[in-house]
Amino acid sequence: MTSTIKVDNIQKVSDGSNIIKKCGSTITLGSCGQTVAIATGATTSGMGRTGTVDWQTGSIKTATFTAVSGEGYFCNTAGGSFEVDLPAGSAGAIVSVQDYNNTFDSNSLTIDPNGSEKINGGDAGESIELNTEGRGVTLVYIDSTIGWRSVQDNDFTKQGITYTYTAATGGNTTITCGNFKTHIFTAPGTFSVSNVGSFASGTVEYLVVAGGGGGGSSDNPI
Repeated sequence: MTSTIKVDNIQKVSDGSNIIKKCGSTITLGSCGQTVAIATGATTSGMGRTGTVDWQTGSIKTATFTAVSGEGYFCNTAGGSFEVDLPAGSAGAIVSVQDYNNTFDSNSLTIDPNGSEKINGGDAGESIELNTEGRGVTLVYIDSTIGWRSVQDNDFTKQGITYTYTAATGGNTTITCGNFKTHIFTAPGTFSVSNVGSFASGTVEYLVVAGGGGGGSSDNPI
């Protein structure tokens, strides 16, 4: 024998605010402006995704593994090539992978579909290889005709740079004005460059000022 409980609203004892509210065919969890939290370890279904993945920054991949829909992975192939096995495709499933530290050009990453599923409408069961430095790709499963479709692809490799300026020694006097430094020699000496800097053009500008000539003289009386 089964039992049925029928209610329209469930409210908090403390203030009477709604925890669950039925309005027509819509059921609202929580009151307006409140956060609905899912308990740790609980799973949900039918709630859909927003086209993004949860990046697994605490688990950098270094060997073959099976991806989970809704997750993104940083893959480090510095120790050698390996494979990402895609999960069984279902409409809307999404997986992302990204070169962890620009090593895909040295050791590639292979993405292998589940069974006879396709990637970008290719041959059934055919894998793809990422062998470009810094490459990343996001795949969404559409249907059996196309299979997993790449909806985002990049080969971002730009690195942060610490900019330095040309450094040199020499001269009796130096004058600094903004990013420019002038070395003045009032006697013989050596101009030595210790750092060409990030913006070096390979040229040096210099100015030579000649000494003044002596005054004229004559032994003839005026």
